[in-house]
Amino acid sequence: MRISLAAAPRRAVAGVGAVLAATILLGAGPQTARVTPATLDLGAAARFAVLAGGGISDTGPSVIAGDVGTHPLPAIPDLIDKETTGTVDRAGSKSQLAQHDLATALATVAALTPDGTVGLAADRTLTPGVYAVASDKGGFPSSLTLDGRNASQPVWIFIVAQDLVTMPGSTVTLINGADPCNVFWSVGGSAKLASGSAFAGSVLATTSVSVGHDVTIVGRLLARTAAVSLGGDSITVPVCSTAGAAVAAVAVAQASAAGALLPSSTTPAASTRAPSTIPGYLPVLMLVMAVAAAVLGQPRRRHRHRPPDQRGW
Repeated sequence: MRISLAAAPRRAVAGVGAVLAATILLGAGPQTARVTPATLDLGAAARFAVLAGGGISDTGPSVIAGDVGTHPLPAIPDLIDKETTGTVDRAGSKSQLAQHDLATALATVAALTPDGTVGLAADRTLTPGVYAVASDKGGFPSSLTLDGRNASQPVWIFIVAQDLVTMPGSTVTLINGADPCNVFWSVGGSAKLASGSAFAGSVLATTSVSVGHDVTIVGRLLARTAAVSLGGDSITVPVCSTAGAAVAAVAVAQASAAGALLPSSTTPAASTRAPSTIPGYLPVLMLVMAVAAAVLGQPRRRHRHRPPDQRGW
């Protein structure tokens, strides 16, 4: 007895093959291992240019665009009242709420999984992502370029396990849509920014922040438990917008002091994150499935049954 594949089962097998091929095709797009957070919510701390837990000092004069506050220690010299364009809160409710939200932001970063580990001992260009910063006792002596690749609100989160140290003359440059509103430095210890450096992004230090003379910062200096010490610096809270249109204005205002935060159309020579690729076996597998579906879907030629020999016996 010959068993043949009936028409209905053949169509079912062909359909399964087509669906499987389509499924493989739809799943063969660029693969993303991890999604970078939309941004880091600083809550009430976002309005502060300088926030401390153990008081603030300044050898001045500094220029501060944003609020200044400390909690629980209320020590802030009267000089800072004249240096800032915002309000000064000495252990008040505003600083208390800001410190609470700063602690929440630090806990949020602690729960993130970094995309990778980077060293800042040499010039680097980084695309958006969450990065663990390799420990380097020599500090951060180089030029760091953050390339936004003209993406919509690109975000950088740097996780520094211990201290963040910059060296004199170090710079952070923003290009192709990078916005200081979306650059964050989570520091497990203290942050130390050397004289003459240009820095971008919000520093979230678990303990203290100390800044040398003539440092330009477009961002925030936020210290959770200890003091913030200034040395006659320029600190500007960036004006954040969805389009990032205010970034250029902030950068131009700081150009005389830093000259490193102006947007640029320069294309970096290399990036630390390679684009995702489609696995090589997928095209072959798709072709095999398509051929199988076509073959199984063809109706088979039916053999004509010859009537029995009518010989009367």
